[in-house]
Amino acid sequence: MTEKRIEDIISGRVGALSQRLAETALGAGGSGRFRSKEALEEEFRKTITQELEPELSAADKERFRREAAQEERALKEYQKFHQAVVNEFANHPGIKVEKIGDGSFDEKGDDLVDGVFTIGQNRLAVITLSTSDILKDQFQNGFAKFLRDVAKEIKKETFTKAIVCFDDELVADDRQAKIIAKVKEQIGADIMNNIMIIAGSKDTVIPKIQKLLTSGLVA
Repeated sequence: MTEKRIEDIISGRVGALSQRLAETALGAGGSGRFRSKEALEEEFRKTITQELEPELSAADKERFRREAAQEERALKEYQKFHQAVVNEFANHPGIKVEKIGDGSFDEKGDDLVDGVFTIGQNRLAVITLSTSDILKDQFQNGFAKFLRDVAKEIKKETFTKAIVCFDDELVADDRQAKIIAKVKEQIGADIMNNIMIIAGSKDTVIPKIQKLLTSGLVA
């Protein structure tokens, strides 16, 4: 059996097993930090590949360790951002908390988003997302579909408005910014106007949320 054939077999096993594990985990409600089935599959793929290829070179092993450490740091920073955002909504006077947790790109209704809050006559959906390149599998794959799904929930009046908070400023060339612009063209301004985008670091986003909540735009 050729070395290339062995690689093909390993690759096929990795892909099939990754898909089964992802379907099982999501079916059991274990979406965790993974925003979509594809993101979870990719995480399993990385892990299983390392398990099935024990003869990695020292350079490859070091690269895997370095990338894992970078991903862990980025995830911890995102989690701090996520917690600060949902806490800001939860602690605002006059807001009723209906849900706080991790949403998933593959879900519907309240399970689609990270937080659901009622203020006045409005039911607000809150979503936190990372712009980090190293976390793109979790937060960028499936983002366009996610935005369209949020728009559908607004149209169905599941939510009055959705507030999407990014952990860094978006510029026009960012993948997520391009997706937002494209989806806006697809779903129309009337719905998209009810999807509010707030972007920046934790220190700059929190004042923006405070201003939004006291402006009367969501009350």
